[in-house]
Amino acid sequence: MRELLLHSLKNSLSYPEYMELLEELVENKSTTGNLTKDRVNFTALNFKRVQRLNKTISLNPKQEEQFKYIENRQTWLVLLEPWCADGAQSIPVLNQIAEASENINLRIVLRDENPELMDHFLTEGTRSIPKLIILDEELDVMTTWGAKVVNRYSNGHRP
Repeated sequence: MRELLLHSLKNSLSYPEYMELLEELVENKSTTGNLTKDRVNFTALNFKRVQRLNKTISLNPKQEEQFKYIENRQTWLVLLEPWCADGAQSIPVLNQIAEASENINLRIVLRDENPELMDHFLTEGTRSIPKLIILDEELDVMTTWGAKVVNRYSNGHRP
């Protein structure tokens, strides 16, 4: 696992690098992963969403204070894709939190380029994103957080 995490971190993006990638994809009318018209359109829409959220969201003073005093160094590794709507809503908030603490290093990896990593951190057996993996200084997994999985059962109950 450690080697996989090291490899993923080596190929990860900072938040500004991720924003540059988004902008480049939109300019080129492209996306990451499987190139479809819908994904290209979602990438462009999500770029606008992320830009808007970057300008409008902020942590309140109490939240800022909580994150400011995280004592141990952490790496927040986020599996994401530019066409993912949940990711567009989440990554600006995660960035705000990381900016509030000198002990949080936010890094982003593309899910479709990192299937082995994604397969270690499935949400209810699915490759749902965004997926946050919080690592300590030794790259041990402290915790994870993943997007909700849509209930696949029409009556709301699992068999």
